Amino acid sequence: MGPPVNPVAARDAVRSIVARAVLGNQTVSPTLGAVTLLAHQREAAVRAHDAIARFGGALVADDVGAGKTFVALAVAQAYATPLVVAPAVLRDTWEHAGRRARVQCAFISVESLGRGRPPPRGHDLMIVDEAHHLRNPSTKRYRTLASGTNGAHLLLLSGTPVHNAVRDLDALLALFAGPDARDLTPGERAKAVVRTTGQPTQPDVIVHPAHRVPDAHRVVRAVQQLPTPVPVRDGGTAPTLFRCALLRAWCSSAAALDSMLRRASLAAAALADSLRAGRRPSRAELSAWSLGEDGQLAFAELVASEAVVTPDAVRQAEAFIDSVNRARELVRERTDCDDARARILLEMLDAHPRVAVLACTQYAATVDALWRRLRETAGVCALTARGARIASGPISRNDALARFAPRAQGRRPPHERERIRLLVTTDLVSEGLNLQDAGVIVHLDVPWTAARLAQRVGRVARVGSTHACVHVHSLAPPRAAAALLALERRVHRKRRVAELAVGGGRRNAALLGGTGAKHESASDARARIARALIPFAERAAAPPPAGHPRICAVDAPQPGWLAVVSNAGDLRLMGSLASRACTTSPEALAPMVAWLCEHPARELPAGWQRAVDAANRWAMRERASRLSHAHRRTAARVFGGAIARTVAAVRNAPHHERARLARSLSPLPPTPDPPTSVLAIAIFRSDDQDRGAI
Repeated sequence: MGPPVNPVAARDAVRSIVARAVLGNQTVSPTLGAVTLLAHQREAAVRAHDAIARFGGALVADDVGAGKTFVALAVAQAYATPLVVAPAVLRDTWEHAGRRARVQCAFISVESLGRGRPPPRGHDLMIVDEAHHLRNPSTKRYRTLASGTNGAHLLLLSGTPVHNAVRDLDALLALFAGPDARDLTPGERAKAVVRTTGQPTQPDVIVHPAHRVPDAHRVVRAVQQLPTPVPVRDGGTAPTLFRCALLRAWCSSAAALDSMLRRASLAAAALADSLRAGRRPSRAELSAWSLGEDGQLAFAELVASEAVVTPDAVRQAEAFIDSVNRARELVRERTDCDDARARILLEMLDAHPRVAVLACTQYAATVDALWRRLRETAGVCALTARGARIASGPISRNDALARFAPRAQGRRPPHERERIRLLVTTDLVSEGLNLQDAGVIVHLDVPWTAARLAQRVGRVARVGSTHACVHVHSLAPPRAAAALLALERRVHRKRRVAELAVGGGRRNAALLGGTGAKHESASDARARIARALIPFAERAAAPPPAGHPRICAVDAPQPGWLAVVSNAGDLRLMGSLASRACTTSPEALAPMVAWLCEHPARELPAGWQRAVDAANRWAMRERASRLSHAHRRTAARVFGGAIARTVAAVRNAPHHERARLARSLSPLPPTPDPPTSVLAIAIFRSDDQDRGAI
């Protein structure tokens, strides 16, 4: 093996091999039916194919509004029978996108999984949209999907896969990577999580200072002083969580708090009636006895089981009801809070006369309260799960969306008299829908997670928006309640967790009005690597013969090397700078890949063989480590039952027979020794280094 004759040709060959190692061999056509894929969508589809080949699935976690639907359809065209699993509200969206892309996909709803209905058999690819709905392994929908994949590949789509903790991401990856998902290194996880960089078609986001509304310390004190409610027979009281829920509702509107207090009062009254009859119902019995917000059925003894009830329990329930009713009186006196919220929305309409405004909240009661104050204003619509309402009466949900965002819904612009300028809605529109006709988003309240805020803004700040920038406004929660809940601190803490696990720090900061992440995530670093290598992925280089890697030298700020190692067909990228230890961290490799792609080629230094030897030594150690880990993992998962039977047989055998029996019953087959070789290596030369050193 000698040095290359042509440094430029050698560098191009190494670039091609590195690009293939990162992006795989799959190519994606720039057109998909009547749709022309953008550069980042093609990149995401190529990397999703590679992740599916490696892990049996992939998680596409591009920013909200980046066009993940067509990325999924670009992947689906390589399959015979794809299936889409998504919230029922997105059925029309997927059918419309499938017709444009000329890719037919069956559809089932996430809600059906929650009812225990498994996905139909015979599908070779399952696309799960808004996959964060499946981030909790304890839910029925998660278990139903995990047990019903039937060997199909999985493609998960979510712009906000992490809501609270890194375990959200682990649960999603476990749907296709199995229980080993938690053991993935950051570099391996970055291969399974597909994020792209540079999405210039999305509008800029301008976050304005929060608008203040009147405060009411008496209301907050009344909520804090509520006595502990009487527990049902099979449950606890959780008074702290109950008061937090009430304060969150107060941060949205007085109507939301009053609605929650009313439900609490009715539930307590139903429980008190049951206690007076000498019965303490269970949670299910109390629910069966209640009629929503209208009260409860008569004769508690018909549904509640007998239990010992003390007079103190009845008095405690009555005291709780009295306190709740007094708190409701205080809340109903503070209608000025909701009046101020309505005035702010009217100011939004005046400030943006030709731009549609989307106002989102967690609570239907907040929508109802604002609708009562704004229904005389032309162009205002209220949308909840019960339907849509305009000044002339109720209309369908689809008609409301078509009047509000006709271009995004593929409809003709309505007459000026029918145009909806302000859509006040619950978070039911914060996922999956295209509403990019709008240019202003208003957060009427602050949810628990930054992911929900990003989902709201993502309905408007999307690929294909006609607006150069999107304006984001928010209504600040009352100071006293916000201080107790620490809402801002909670939201930003969860945002930082998501950024470190998945990435998107800069975009999320733009959406939420904060500063970008201090540290780049592995997924974002891998996205930078892939973006730099895309121009070289299609320049196929002949694979080098065994033991003869492609070698080049590149001008760089620091000395070191970058290598591609093949281990049983699995290509891995690794590197070292300034004689430090070898690393596979995407964050460390990203600048090295940039140097390889952008800096000029140079002659090999005299000590180039030392870099090749170092890469080989690292590859051998890595192979030994991976084989050892795979051996333990196989023993624990695949051969766990056989090992348990062997241990039982040996334990029950006579002492003098145990050694022979253990050898004869060993369930573990010999582990193959896969070949390992260095395919390509780029050596970085610095002007400050000795030409003979690496």
